[in-house]
Amino acid sequence: MDKFRLLVIRLSALGDVVHTLPAVARVKQLHPETHVTWIVEQAFADILQNNPLVDEVIIFPKKALAADLKNPLTWLKSDSQVKRFLAELRSRKFNAAIDFQGLFKSGAIAFLSGAPIRVGFTQSREFSDRFLTHKLDADYFSHDIHVIDHNVALAEFLLRIACGTSAEFSGTVDFPLPSPGEEVFARIQQKVFGDRQTAMLQMRSDDQKKSEKLDVPNYSSMEPSVEAKSNSQLEPPAEAETTPRIEPAVEAERGGKKGRPTIVFIPGTTWITKIWPREKWVDLGINLLKKHDVRIVLIGGRAETETNQYIYDRILEANVENKNVVNLTNQTSLIDLVALFSLVDLAVGPDCGPLHMAAAVGHPACIGIFGSTPWRRLAPYGHTSSVVALDIECQPCYQAKCRFNTVACLTDLNPELVLQKIESSLLNRM
Repeated sequence: MDKFRLLVIRLSALGDVVHTLPAVARVKQLHPETHVTWIVEQAFADILQNNPLVDEVIIFPKKALAADLKNPLTWLKSDSQVKRFLAELRSRKFNAAIDFQGLFKSGAIAFLSGAPIRVGFTQSREFSDRFLTHKLDADYFSHDIHVIDHNVALAEFLLRIACGTSAEFSGTVDFPLPSPGEEVFARIQQKVFGDRQTAMLQMRSDDQKKSEKLDVPNYSSMEPSVEAKSNSQLEPPAEAETTPRIEPAVEAERGGKKGRPTIVFIPGTTWITKIWPREKWVDLGINLLKKHDVRIVLIGGRAETETNQYIYDRILEANVENKNVVNLTNQTSLIDLVALFSLVDLAVGPDCGPLHMAAAVGHPACIGIFGSTPWRRLAPYGHTSSVVALDIECQPCYQAKCRFNTVACLTDLNPELVLQKIESSLLNRM
C-alpha cells in the first residue's frame, strides 16, 4: 500500500511548533501509514529532526527566498532559490497539505506544493484561505478554546476528507520530542547540578518517551487553574518559619543531603505585553530563596542576556543565605532545553516557546504568568500546569502593545501571587 504523503506547514515560532505536535501525532495515531514531511524555519528545526513523529524535515529558506523575490529578474534563472525550493516541494508528490500557520506565505506553500488536498481554518489571515481546497469552520481565535484543541480538530478534519477516517477527540494528547541523548543530559546536569546522578535517575529512555501520554484537561470545556486576585485581595503572606518546606519531585542524594528542588525562571519573550518586569522576578527570586532551600536556573536567548544578568546579579547581591542561582542565558539549544526540563521540578515564565516546551516534556510543573494573551487559549498544556493572571477588565487584549501604555496586567501583578502558586505547585507534586 502506498504511503499517504502529508505536508505539514508550521514554519514558526517555537511555541506554535510545539502546539502543533499533538495534531500531527493524532494523524499518525489514526493513520499510521502517513509519511509526514514538515516544513519549518531553521531556528525551530531541532525539535523536529530525529523526532519519531516526523519522517522528513524541509527547512524553509526564508531569507534566501526573500532576497530572490525582491528581484523578479532572478526568478527565471534555473538555479534561483525560488525555483529550487518549489521543485523540491513538488518532487515529493504530496497527497495533502495541512496549513497550521494560516498566513499568505504558508497558504502559498500549500498551493505551490502541488498537493491536491489543502486544508486550513476559515479564519486564516492575509487571504491565505484562498489557497485551500477545504476549510474547517471553527472559532479559531476564541479566547476560551485551547489552540492545541483547534489543531487536533484540524488534523481530524483532514483525515475525514482525505482518508475517510473518523474518530472522536479523547482529550489525550502526545508531544513527541527527540531524545537529547546521554551526553546532552550529562552536560546539562553538570551545568545545573555539578554531577551526573540526578540526570541518570530522571533520564527516560526513547521507548518510555514514545509510550508516555499526557492526560490533560480539554480547555474547550475546562478552565486551567488561574490565580486572578488583585493585590488588594491578597491574604497576608505566611511567616517564613511556618511556611511549608518544599522538596524536590525526585529525590537524589548528593553528599549525604537530599537534592533541593530546581526551578527554572524564563523571564523573556517577544511582546512587551507578555513580559513581567524584571524587578518582579528579582523580588520573586529573593523571597523564594529566603523561604525555601531551592535552586533557581535562569534561561533565555541572546535578547534576554541583559535582563537575566540583572536578575541574577540583584538576587546574588541580596542578603540571602541560600544563593543557589545558575544563569544559563544564551547557553541552551532546543535539545538542551528538552534535557533541562526533564531534570527540573518547575518552570515559571510568560506565554513563550520555552514554557510550552517545558509543558510538552511533561516532567516539570509549569506556571504561566499571563498578561495580554488569553490563558484559556494559550496556557501551558497539562494537568500539572497553572496560570497566574490578574484578569483585569482589559485583559486579555491579545495585543503586542498596551493601548493604555501601562501594561497594568503585569506591572500590578504582585510577586507574592506567583510565590504562592510555586509553593502550591511543588507541594501538590509530593
